[in-house]
Order: sequence, then C-alpha cells, then structure tokens
Amino acid sequence: MPSQKPDRTEISAARQAGPSRASVILLAVVMAMLAILVASFYPSMPHLKPAPLVAYPPGCVAASHVFVPTNVTRFPDPALRSLSASARNRALLKINMQECTCGCAQSIVACQLSNLHCATSRKLLEQAITEEKK
Repeated sequence: MPSQKPDRTEISAARQAGPSRASVILLAVVMAMLAILVASFYPSMPHLKPAPLVAYPPGCVAASHVFVPTNVTRFPDPALRSLSASARNRALLKINMQECTCGCAQSIVACQLSNLHCATSRKLLEQAITEEKK
C-alpha cells in the first residue's frame, strides 16, 4: 500500500481555512480584560434630579419669592451712622441676613431701600439698631 502524502497545496489550503481555536480563545480573553479595564475607569453616573421650581403667585411674574441675603455696606440712616464701626458692621450683617416679614422676600435693608414707605422693614431696622446700641 502506498502511503499517500498530502502535497503542499493541500496543507496550505487547510491552514488558510480559518484561525486556530487557541487564537480565537486568546482574542476573547483579551477583549474581556479590556472591557473590564474600561468599565473600571468609567464609574456609573449618579442619578441627580433637579430641584423643584417654586410657582410664581398670580400677578407677580418678576419676583422669585425666595429669600436671598443681600450685601449692602452703606445705608443712609442717621441712627446707623451714630453707631461705632464694629456695632455698625454687626447691625448691617443682621439687616442684610434677616428676611423682612412684610412678605416681599427681601432682606430688611433691601426692602427699606426699594420701598421707603414699608413700615415693617422700618420697624425691624430700628429694632436692629437699638439692639446694637445696648
């Protein structure tokens, strides 16, 4: 019986049929490791929700009705000028940081500057100055 040896063209055709099983497995392992590496560098994003908006009351479109402290450093009030520098600074801090109770959602000093006829802000302003005189 003569042994039939495959010739070189048959061997090269068999090798060109596709990649070897080991190379496919190696490629799959490398791709999985790369995916793990990318996932570790890209943390999940936090689920943030925006703050709810406050609806404007009817007839008042421009006002936000959220109290925001002011930073008024000079206020034309003779009683405030009569205080010492440290007492004046404490009084200014207080009237800038406290909300006026008239419903305007402004600080005491901002309400008094924007509405000179507001009796509520005038009373609160005088109370703050009187407290600092003591």
